[in-house]
Amino acid sequence: METQKQELLAHYAAREPKEFYQFDGFNYPTGMMGYRGDHEDADGDELYCGRTYELMHGATVRILITPNTSKEDAVRLLKKLTAWIEKGDPMAITIPPILVASKVMPGKEN
Repeated sequence: METQKQELLAHYAAREPKEFYQFDGFNYPTGMMGYRGDHEDADGDELYCGRTYELMHGATVRILITPNTSKEDAVRLLKKLTAWIEKGDPMAITIPPILVASKVMPGKEN
């Protein structure tokens, strides 16, 4: 793993930071290490949006899913993120750069 880390660091070292909007969907099932998020819905899902700077070229839209995520969780969270984007403009949220998550859920007040 250390070799892979070194290769990745060398690969990204020459790139300039590029701004992205990052959308995250988390699932906190009841009893998961005793933690539930601040704004989870009835499914135990919580959505975040924030600005971040990354050292990747980036596609117009990129989706990263952790290998241990079930297909059902991935599809449900992607649908919720899509609905959130369609409902308004979460990217208009005023937040400082370098990823400060905005805890805003569709249909919920902060």
